[in-house]
Amino acid sequence: MTDEHRLFERGFEEVLAGLEQDEGDLNVDVLAQACSREARAPSTSREASLGWARASIGCYEEASHSRKAGYDRQGSEVPLFGLIALMILTWGGETGDSVLDPERLNRWVQEGLEQQESPGRFREALRETTNSSRREHAVCLMERLEVALPLYERGLLRASFEPWLRSAGLLVGEGDQG
Repeated sequence: MTDEHRLFERGFEEVLAGLEQDEGDLNVDVLAQACSREARAPSTSREASLGWARASIGCYEEASHSRKAGYDRQGSEVPLFGLIALMILTWGGETGDSVLDPERLNRWVQEGLEQQESPGRFREALRETTNSSRREHAVCLMERLEVALPLYERGLLRASFEPWLRSAGLLVGEGDQG
């Protein structure tokens, strides 16, 4: 039995404690996925769901810190923030809570916007066919916007993100920017 399996079997508190004591031996990606699965299980209570979510988020954060910025780090951040979005949609937003505070997701999207000049330039970068850092930043922002869209639709994402959501083609209708 692996260390990850032993921690997981003991519960989310043990996973969180194990992360604090980890010296780099744990496969945090596998552990994050297992904890996320428990957090999302339909029969899980609110308390247990949020406990497993905290454990999963801790694992994904540990994994993302060891990766370089861009696509590599985004690979840990998308499931992390996707889980946060799901928990907010399931259990409601709660200011100051490490899992349920929508502002955390707002800040993550805002960080992606800082790499872009304007919604129009963002749309142009998405359409580029060459692999460039400009396109990489645009694709990463697109993924962030896709994760955050359900919160926007419920009024939990900053209204100032609307032009970016439209440029990404995630919002359609009146006011489209093409």
